[in-house]
Amino acid sequence: MLHRVESGTGRHGIAFVKKNRNLWTWLSLNFFIGVIHPRILFYLNKLIPKLQRSVVTKNTQNYVNDKVESALFDQKVMCASVSDPSMKRINISKPEFLDNGYLRSSEGLIAFKKLPTSPVLPAYLECQLEGLTYFDKVFRGENGCHSSYNDIMIEHHHILATGLEGERNYKVGGISKEYSKDVAGKLRPTEGRVAFVVGDKKMVNAILRALTEIEFYPDGEWEIQIDEIPPDAKSIGTRVKQGFSIMPPDAKYIPLYFSKMDECLSLIRLLSSEIEIRGYKDRNSLPQALAAYFHLGIHAHAFVRINQSLLMAQVNYILMLNRFRPVCHGYVDLAAAFLDSGDFRNYFTRYVCEHNGIEQVTEENGK
Repeated sequence: MLHRVESGTGRHGIAFVKKNRNLWTWLSLNFFIGVIHPRILFYLNKLIPKLQRSVVTKNTQNYVNDKVESALFDQKVMCASVSDPSMKRINISKPEFLDNGYLRSSEGLIAFKKLPTSPVLPAYLECQLEGLTYFDKVFRGENGCHSSYNDIMIEHHHILATGLEGERNYKVGGISKEYSKDVAGKLRPTEGRVAFVVGDKKMVNAILRALTEIEFYPDGEWEIQIDEIPPDAKSIGTRVKQGFSIMPPDAKYIPLYFSKMDECLSLIRLLSSEIEIRGYKDRNSLPQALAAYFHLGIHAHAFVRINQSLLMAQVNYILMLNRFRPVCHGYVDLAAAFLDSGDFRNYFTRYVCEHNGIEQVTEENGK
C-alpha cells in the first residue's frame, strides 16, 4: 500500500517529520546529519540508552506490518505474472522520448547522472541511449524473440558497457582502474561473499539519513529484510565506526533474484499498459513496483561493475514511459542496500514524488 507522504525540507529533499517522532531523530534529520561527522554520531548514538534498541526488537516490531504489505504486493506480482507470462497480451505504445532528442536535453540527461551537476561521458551517454532502445523493445515485446530475463540483463549490460556494436569503451569510474569493456556482461563469481565498505562521508550521511527516518540506529550487524527471499540469500548490513559495510548474498543466488525481478517486471509492464489506457492517470502504484524491482536488483548485485547505472536506466525508462520526469541516481542505491523492502518502497516513492513536484501519493487499502 502507498501511504500519505508529507513533504519536508531535509537534505536531498527527502527528509520528513512524523508525528510523535522522538527529539533525537528530529535533531539528527534537521541539524546533526551533514554537520556532525558520522563517526561522532556513531558514538553519540551508543551513549543514548533509548537508541540502543536491538536488531531483534526492530525486526519484531516491523515483522507483522512488513508481512501484510509484502503479501499484498506479492499478490499483485503473481497476478501480473500469470496474466501475462509472455508479454503477448500487453500493448504499450513506443515512447516519443527515444527519438525526439529529449534524452540529450538538460532534463533528459538527469536519467544518466548521479547528481544534477555530474558530468556525462560521451561514450557512456551513447551506450545508455542504445541500451534504452534495446530495453524499450524488450519491455514492449518487440524484440522478435522472447529471451530469458537472464539473457536480457546480460545483453543490456553488454550494450551499456560497449554499445550495440561492441566498440565503445569508457572508464568505469570511482577508484577503479577498470574500463567498461573489461566488465561487459560479467556476472559476479560464485566464490563466497565479500563485504563492501562505505566510508565516504557523503555516502555515510545518506545511509544515516535513510535509517534515521525509520528511527533505526544499528550497532553492529543486522540482516536486511527482502521480500520473498530466504535468509541464506539475504544481504548483511554492518554499522562500524568509519561508516557501514554491506555483504551481498553469494552469487549463486543471482538466478533467484532474477526470477523475482522478472515477476516484478511483469507487474510493471501490466501497470504501464493500464496507465496508458487510462490516459496516464492513477499512477500511484508504479513507484512502489519500481522500488521493489530496484531493491531486488541492488541486493542481487549481479554484475561485477555497472549495476546501479543499469538498474536506474531501466527505472528511468519506465518512469518516462509513464509520463514521470526521470530522477538522478543520487544515493538511491545506498538506501536500497541498507533498508528493508517495505521501508525502501516508501523511501523511493518519496524520492520520485519529490523530483516530480508531487506532494503526496495515496492508495488506501489497495484502491
